Amino acid sequence: MGFKKISTFNGIILALFSIFSCSKNNDFLASNDIFISEYFVGSFFKNSAIEIVNNTNKDIDCSKYHLDIFNMDELSKNIELNTVLKANSSIVLLNKTFDSTLLVNDNLNLIYLDDDYLTGDRYIELRNDKNKLLDCMGIKGYNLSYVSATSLIKLEKYFSGHSNFSKTYFVEISKDNTKYLGNTLFPLTYEELMYGPRLSSSYYSPSLSREDGSPTGGYSEVNIISLGDGDTTVFSFDNDKDLQRESVRYLLINTPEIAHSSNEEDEFMGREAKIYNNNILTNAKHILVQTNKDYALRETYGRLLGYVWYTNIENPTLNDYRMLNYELLVNGYCRYDSRTKYENMSYLDMYYTNYFDYAYEYASNLRLGVFSK
Repeated sequence: MGFKKISTFNGIILALFSIFSCSKNNDFLASNDIFISEYFVGSFFKNSAIEIVNNTNKDIDCSKYHLDIFNMDELSKNIELNTVLKANSSIVLLNKTFDSTLLVNDNLNLIYLDDDYLTGDRYIELRNDKNKLLDCMGIKGYNLSYVSATSLIKLEKYFSGHSNFSKTYFVEISKDNTKYLGNTLFPLTYEELMYGPRLSSSYYSPSLSREDGSPTGGYSEVNIISLGDGDTTVFSFDNDKDLQRESVRYLLINTPEIAHSSNEEDEFMGREAKIYNNNILTNAKHILVQTNKDYALRETYGRLLGYVWYTNIENPTLNDYRMLNYELLVNGYCRYDSRTKYENMSYLDMYYTNYFDYAYEYASNLRLGVFSK
């Protein structure tokens, strides 16, 4: 049911990044040797840093390389990298007023800039002494925030420089997390990312809500009472004393509407989303519903808000469950409701919403389902 809409401003930003990401069809590998691997922006934007990796087995004289930072189309700062970058290592460039106490790793190769140039919204190019483009971040001609209070970390699958920036090359992690700066640690692989978040026992609670009605973030096994459209199902909660028969509205997504009378028509992909959702649920061996901790328990029409997890394994572990909300988005069966950032439910240093951010970028970039027209 389509009661939520993406705000106009957020929609414009998402559309711009999607349009730009589509240009990666004309992308070419700019550099295998040296590239931007991470862009960190803290809650206080002056705490910003960018990491550059030497992906070779030999030392690189970085005096031959520079970062160009643009304000719209105009070059506003040229930063020379006057250092030697050891083989298979990285350098971290930090804003002048970066709070060094935020750094949790020792022995970082640091370069402090002479001002606070890194803001998370400027177009940045990495070039060599022949002015060849080696890598880039952001959209030239626009000052739009593409990293804010978080880190963009390049997926190992895309470990190289690229002529065009796409957010599908990166994952976004929980905010103010600096532990991935200056090392080869990585939260998860591309294959794990496409699988989606896993269910953690740390969120278990005997009830999905507290006495005051706020959600605990817990999860409960459910049975299907009646199937709805692509993002709503009625379940029975046999193991939760506070809930019985509930219509559950899936968090963070909005599938197209389906016709409810003969004088209505299905919205594009509405019928396909309904079939996809209902097929998964009817074939599942076990289904869980999880609330989102400390946010709203119900939406405007009284429906329970939740993440729906399922497995086709008879005797599963928590690791065997998959999040249906996420699968609907990554496969293009729904739009992303990005108005609310639920930043307290996470798996492997990524908020659930970080996974959904990536699923949106992936599906829209490939023009899957609802993004195909």
